[in-house]
Amino acid sequence: MTGSADSSNTSQLADSGQTGANASKNGSKDSTTADKKTEQAKKAEADAKIKAEAAAKAKATSPTPAPAAVPPKPTPAPVAPAPLGQHDNIISTVFWVGETADASNAHISNAQSAWDGNWEANFGGFDDPNNRNGYNPAGFTPKENPFYFALPYNDIDDNGNRKASASNCPNVGASAVSWCKNGWIKIVKGSKVAYAQWQDVGPLQEDDTNYVFGTAAPKNTWGAKAGLDVSPAVRDYMALGDVDRVSWAFVGASAVPAGPWKAIVTTSPGGW
Repeated sequence: MTGSADSSNTSQLADSGQTGANASKNGSKDSTTADKKTEQAKKAEADAKIKAEAAAKAKATSPTPAPAAVPPKPTPAPVAPAPLGQHDNIISTVFWVGETADASNAHISNAQSAWDGNWEANFGGFDDPNNRNGYNPAGFTPKENPFYFALPYNDIDDNGNRKASASNCPNVGASAVSWCKNGWIKIVKGSKVAYAQWQDVGPLQEDDTNYVFGTAAPKNTWGAKAGLDVSPAVRDYMALGDVDRVSWAFVGASAVPAGPWKAIVTTSPGGW
C-alpha cells in the first residue's frame, strides 16, 4: 500500500511540475506579446510625429498663396465740362429787322440796329415773322444772314467811344465800327442746334458784361426777363416759342458748320 501511495505521490509531483512549466511558458508568451504591442505603438507614434513634422516643415517652406484678386471699383465717367463761355437755361425772345416800336418791345424800333443806321434797308426789307418762305421772309431774298441775334452788350458807349471791355468781343480789331457785330454763337435746345450772327444789342440792356462775357445771370428784369433775342429764322429752325429757354456759347467763324445759317453770311461792318 505504501508503494502505491509513493507512486501516486510521485505522479502528482510530476504533474505539478509540468503545470508550473506550462504556466511559466504561457507567462513568458504573454509578456512577449505585450512587448510587441508596446513597440508597435511606439513606432506608430514615432511615424505620426515624423509625418507631422514633415507637414509642418512643408507648410513653413511653401509660398503663401496670393490673396484672391479684388475687382477694382469702376471709375465714374468724367463729367464733360461745359464749353467755354456757355450760358445755360437762358430765356429767349423773338425780334426781327423792321420791327416797329410798341409796348411789346419797350418801344424800341428795329428799323435800325445799334451798329447799323440802315439795318432794314441793308437787310433787304422787313423780316416778317409771320410770312415766311423757308427760313427767309416771304417776297424777297435777304441781303444779309436771316439767322441773327441780339445780346445785351454794346462795345460802343453813348459818346461813340469804344469801351475798355470791348476786348472781350469776338471780332476784336475787325471793324472801325463794332467788334461784336457779325460774331457767331451756337444755340442749343434739346437735340436742336443752330448758329447765328450778332447784329444788334438787347434785350433792353446794353452793358451786361458779366453775363455776356462771364457767368452771371442776365440783368434784364423787364417783361420776360430775356437774356437773348433771336430772329424768326432761328425760331423756326429750332421750333422755339415766342418765349423759350436755350443754351448758347460764342464760337469762332471757322468752327461754324454748314447749314442754312451759311447760305447768306453777313460781312457788312455797319455804320451810321
